[in-house]
Amino acid sequence: MTAWTAICITVVAATANNVGKAMQKEATRSLPRFSLQGDVWRQYIASRSWLAGLGADLGGALLMIAAFALAPVSLVQPVSSVGLVSLALLQHFWLRERLAAGEWAAVALAGVGTIGLGATTEGAPPDAAAAASPLRMAAVVVLTLIGIGATSLHRMVRHQHRRKKGGAPKREGAYVLGLQAGACFGLSAACCRTGLLMAQKRVVYMPVGLAASVALTSAGFTLQTVGLKDGNSLVVCTAAAVSSMVS
Repeated sequence: MTAWTAICITVVAATANNVGKAMQKEATRSLPRFSLQGDVWRQYIASRSWLAGLGADLGGALLMIAAFALAPVSLVQPVSSVGLVSLALLQHFWLRERLAAGEWAAVALAGVGTIGLGATTEGAPPDAAAAASPLRMAAVVVLTLIGIGATSLHRMVRHQHRRKKGGAPKREGAYVLGLQAGACFGLSAACCRTGLLMAQKRVVYMPVGLAASVALTSAGFTLQTVGLKDGNSLVVCTAAAVSSMVS
């Protein structure tokens, strides 16, 4: 019974996630490229459709946490791929976005890989609390953030150079943004999980893990927003799903 409850929650969560992303994508068409400049993010905050999409996305994420609490990753993650199906339908009939044949093949391959990775993932061992290492987790987060920062700086320089020439952002850049956002989401979940496990030894690890999780999730949503503005929503979200699983 618990497994079927987790499956139902996962379907609802994944659908909410991707409907939210579609709503955000639609909203970005009338908004400037996201940045931390005051006049830019205020336009996003003032957009009701973008806020509604963000709310649906966050609501889906919270439901997904509940699903992971009821069932192992090997069950939840493959079922969550149904969200990409709903996003593909929304992209075709509502957003009117089109993918090239090679992009469809890449999305299909990534989707199959995500399901396979989730299906072969083992649950946490009984001694997971003893095996958890905050220093190892911190090192992984720092190295990942350095990599994301370096690629973001390189992309920013290229974007500025391309804008001076009057060119539009490349769709390949949006795919990279999806990968970076997914890495942030995956590490966010890992930090939260590590903090909860380490709290069995010292309670102070719980707020530290949750704070790191919130910071990484915020960074992930920022990168995802820019990616949705620059490129195809299905490509960005598929890249994020794969990267989140791997990280």
